[in-house]
Amino acid sequence: MEKKEGMHIREKDLDNHFEVESKEATEDKKPMKISTNKMDEQMKSDSQLLRALDLLKGWDILKLMNKSS
Repeated sequence: MEKKEGMHIREKDLDNHFEVESKEATEDKKPMKISTNKMDEQMKSDSQLLRALDLLKGWDILKLMNKSS
């Protein structure tokens, strides 16, 4: 990794940085299809996603409680 003028480090300066794809290259790629069963299994094992969903559910409950009081 080379240092540039100043101390500005950019993504492209890092090892294993993301490569920018041209628009034509991204259009040629087809979206991956994942079976719903596999996706459900992945979601159930993702604790951060599950906690985020719990938080959003709780947020809706609090909004309903504030409207009724």
